[in-house]
Amino acid sequence: MSLEKNRGIQLVAFDQEWLDHIFGAAVGVGFGLVVILQIIGTLVELAAVSDFILKTM
Repeated sequence: MSLEKNRGIQLVAFDQEWLDHIFGAAVGVGFGLVVILQIIGTLVELAAVSDFILKTM
């Protein structure tokens, strides 16, 4: 009886650990996407500004 209980507790702990890993990975990917989008936005702005400067010169 006690062995079965321990196994159940281990499974729950295992699931929790996996959920933490999956959640951490999802947050990491989301954060990475936000950073990449910000970099792309900055590059687009720089290109537009330099294009504007070249046209006005």
